[in-house]
Amino acid sequence: MKRFRMVLSAGLASALVLGAALAARAASYDTFPDKDEIVHKEAVSMVSELGIIAGLSDGRYAPKQKIDRASFARLICVTMNGSRISDLDDLKTDLTDTQGHWAEKYIAYCVRQGIITGRGDGTFAPAANVTGSEAAKMLLVALGYDPQYEGIGGTGWRAAADKLASRVGLYDGLQGLDTSAPLTRDDAAQMICNALNAHMAVYE
Repeated sequence: MKRFRMVLSAGLASALVLGAALAARAASYDTFPDKDEIVHKEAVSMVSELGIIAGLSDGRYAPKQKIDRASFARLICVTMNGSRISDLDDLKTDLTDTQGHWAEKYIAYCVRQGIITGRGDGTFAPAANVTGSEAAKMLLVALGYDPQYEGIGGTGWRAAADKLASRVGLYDGLQGLDTSAPLTRDDAAQMICNALNAHMAVYE
């Protein structure tokens, strides 16, 4: 039987923040014309400065805009790879609705790492909104939590993911979050920030 322990980390790994910091900075919090609408100001400032979440083409951050599954896969991939993201250009996926998609390499990376498994029918639904629970599950696996061991990979995964995410701290600062509802860009920034300061799982 696996023995489980949590290791305090400054992030998903010490290289993650450094790698993201070395990436091209796509936006700065102070330049967002809608920054007054942002609730999680410190989190958005951090992830935007690190190049993890960029502003929209019109310069706005759009904190209330929903984030889709493809975009969240990209956020995780960029967080874990930082300036090495170009090394993933050749990655492909067998998921039928992601082939040729703009986010295929990010989704393929997450599939390879076991972070996502698709819908169970060979699709990923990249354009569908990601829910809080789905985002939490992806981040938990990125932090090293074993889906089968933790019960977040089968029937009842949502309740198990929410419970573990709360314990790990992924929902800190997100009081009142409906984890079954689509995640906003504002809340996504807070969850990513929480993950960068969460405990990583180690199984022995």
